[in-house]
Amino acid sequence: VSSLTPAATGRYEVALMLPRSDRSARELYAVALWFCLTLCVILALLTTAILESGRTPGILMKLGDWALIAPLTLLGVGVFNATTYVANRAGRYAEIARSSVVQATTIAGVNITLGFAGASFAGLIVGNLFGVTLSLLYLLFTQRDFLRNLPVACSARKRILARRFRGFPLYNASTGVLDGVTANLPVFFIVAFFSSETAGYFALVIRVLSAPLSVVSASVSRVNLKKVVELATARQNIVAYLLKAATVLLCVSAPAALVFIFWGPSIFAFVFGENWREAGEVSRILAFALAFKFVSSTLSSTLGATNNNQYGAIWKITAFVSTCAVLTAGAYTGSVRTFLVALVLNEIAIYSFYFYLIYRAAKHPRN
Repeated sequence: VSSLTPAATGRYEVALMLPRSDRSARELYAVALWFCLTLCVILALLTTAILESGRTPGILMKLGDWALIAPLTLLGVGVFNATTYVANRAGRYAEIARSSVVQATTIAGVNITLGFAGASFAGLIVGNLFGVTLSLLYLLFTQRDFLRNLPVACSARKRILARRFRGFPLYNASTGVLDGVTANLPVFFIVAFFSSETAGYFALVIRVLSAPLSVVSASVSRVNLKKVVELATARQNIVAYLLKAATVLLCVSAPAALVFIFWGPSIFAFVFGENWREAGEVSRILAFALAFKFVSSTLSSTLGATNNNQYGAIWKITAFVSTCAVLTAGAYTGSVRTFLVALVLNEIAIYSFYFYLIYRAAKHPRN
């Protein structure tokens, strides 16, 4: 589900930020819903066919019929993401924030409750689906004015708009799956070449380093999208705004990175216990790339806002190839530290390249 989510709606929800008229935005929202529903039906048919074929891969065999929850979850996540852009278009950021809080607290609460009830992994799946559903219902209710009389039927206008913004599914969505795989490549390599303990340390570090800043990143990215669209529509200087925003984001993330570089092991040992001090050593290495990732990822919405989705596709393909090559070389050294250093150097390089492409997009908007 995580890998397919970036492509679930064809990224037409980003495109709905660009038209000036609410009518066109509603049409694009409907296109996004149809795209998502079609993809989920295909996923459901494929999953059913695999389960009934008798040649079920190991992971699906363990899940059994629970695997059929995946298309339903993808549908919920896809519609939720699309609806957040409806709220973003109207500048209703508080409602987006509250919906995220509803989702996070519901998932955690249901997971913990079902865990104590002995539900095992089923509790995790049900909790996730319940949280997504509840947050989606909240968001649909808060955006009911925009969604009232939504034109869901197929029409010539929808086909015209779908063709006009075809760069979003062609460049943005198609490579979004590749981006999701790239993000998970380090875990795949660690599991294959090193110990499960190392995978545990790495997973915890990623959560600790990413969780606080990802909340800021997601919120600022939405504001950045709306701001860049407004600047591009008004033919104003986007580059000056971009550089100012990048400087502010760097000032926010750099101190956080320095804290883990100098005191990472002590922080992890204090918070999680002495057994997790090794995770702090991992955080000390990974923190060097933290600011690069934070700045570029947060401002990446500039690509969609300026209708330069081809740059995003170029970066995602480059990042995938580069990460595969670097992690393969690092893994075969047999040293976890060398592997992590290679990962960090690769991330610094690819996210620096990402910012260069974002800068080019800001300099040459195609709205």
